[in-house]
Amino acid sequence: MYSASDLKTVSLDELRPTQISLGLDAVATKRRKWSALAGDERRAAIEDIFPPAVRGPSGKYFLLDGHHTALALIQEKVDRVRVGIAEDLSRLGEEDFWVFLDHRSWLHCYDAEGRRRPFDAIPQRFEDMQDDVYRTLASRLQAAGGFAKVGTPFEEFLWANFLRRAVDRELLESEPEKALEEALRAAYSRSASYLPGWCGRLV
Repeated sequence: MYSASDLKTVSLDELRPTQISLGLDAVATKRRKWSALAGDERRAAIEDIFPPAVRGPSGKYFLLDGHHTALALIQEKVDRVRVGIAEDLSRLGEEDFWVFLDHRSWLHCYDAEGRRRPFDAIPQRFEDMQDDVYRTLASRLQAAGGFAKVGTPFEEFLWANFLRRAVDRELLESEPEKALEEALRAAYSRSASYLPGWCGRLV
């Protein structure tokens, strides 16, 4: 938990991503959950959000987690969000800042195809992040019991990269339910046993 002194209200227009990609389906799911709430409940749910961030060069704030939530809030026309400040790194230069985040696993510099990109490929705005359909499949796989959330940094992206090889993209786009069935079979296999939260059996 953060103390009151660790919390900072930041304009979503000024908050910066530390990822290139995300799953747009997860963004839509968050918006659907909020829309199902009554006015006061919805307001309370949104006000209870305070994802982790760091203060970076030039005093800018960079989100460490909760990118799907941030984009959902922007699409819901929310102006500001409270963030929990994990560390003040404003004294660092631009290059040292990104290298530090990288070594702490506080950024994910991979595009929607799972390819490593340079730091400057990370967009300035959440609206410009790329949609990784395999990140969406990984979320659906986890919800279906394909793997457990264990708190490993970017575990859904690790599963997404595994699924790129296990599930054909054409099948994923044309028949998502069949693609999920294939994903489940692959997730329980020995070939996935190195991944965080694996639920298969070594027999």
